[in-house]
Amino acid sequence: MPDLLGINHLTVSTIDLDRLVACYTKLLGARLAFERAATRSDPWIAVHDVGGDDHLSPSETRGRREAAG
Repeated sequence: MPDLLGINHLTVSTIDLDRLVACYTKLLGARLAFERAATRSDPWIAVHDVGGDDHLSPSETRGRREAAG
């Protein structure tokens, strides 16, 4: 197996995307590149540019928003 040289794209699920976006932008200095609203079949995502060709792509799982609304 070849050595791991880096990670180009990472997706993380959360129940509170607002809080995770704030963490990535304020604490880590990542730039919010774009968001995609949730649909019936796909979660809300917020892609962050962390430099170079690297991105973090958190998505919100359905727990929190369904329970609140």
